[in-house]
Amino acid sequence: MDWKIFAKRRELVTKTYQESTNANVILVLDGSASMGYQGEGSTCSKFRYAQMLAACLSYLSYRQGDRVGLFGGSENSFEWMFPSGGKENFKRVLTCMAGMLPKGTDAGDGAWQKFKSKLPVQATVVVISDFLENEEKLAQRLSFAQSSRYDCLCLQILDPLEETLPRAEAVRLTELEGDLDLSVSPELIRSDYQSKMNTHLENLQSIMAEVGAEFCTLRTQQNLGHGLRKFLGMRGEAK
Repeated sequence: MDWKIFAKRRELVTKTYQESTNANVILVLDGSASMGYQGEGSTCSKFRYAQMLAACLSYLSYRQGDRVGLFGGSENSFEWMFPSGGKENFKRVLTCMAGMLPKGTDAGDGAWQKFKSKLPVQATVVVISDFLENEEKLAQRLSFAQSSRYDCLCLQILDPLEETLPRAEAVRLTELEGDLDLSVSPELIRSDYQSKMNTHLENLQSIMAEVGAEFCTLRTQQNLGHGLRKFLGMRGEAK
């Protein structure tokens, strides 16, 4: 309430303002081939879902007055855009993400080392991936999250069929980042497959807890709001 105007004019006027946090937000977008998977019945691939989520997070950060950066792609083709502010940088980040295609294996150790060596003094890092490969390297790649200078949120994107397998007599499994091609009966392996998938997810949670990163699993049929709320909740706690 602006009491000075009320005293002069006897009118009730409220003042509003937009807070600018002026922080660094870096989006890490996995562009490996496995992210291109789209199960039967899904409306989009994992990578398309990740792109839309990253675009929303970029917009929220830009509107908040944050500097936005991007690290993404695959082993043979990755981008590293240092966090910067302004409308033009926001457009460049969106253009870069829109031009990415899921192919090859994930960004290698060399790319991650370059990324970590050029991190700003403080930042919020959001990693968007299916986290289905290189589980044994995660702790080392996310070691920066152990520092109090960095907040890290890892958003795992999965297609529902990756957790349950299709309901069919036989399916052909093709390794998107390798040469394996195998025909199987889902009913014969479903129980063992789901057990191993659950173990994998539990291991991921343990690794994230070890390095101090927040972790959340999202499915491609879910509203993007689930990931956005997780991001906003973490930013709120960090203030």
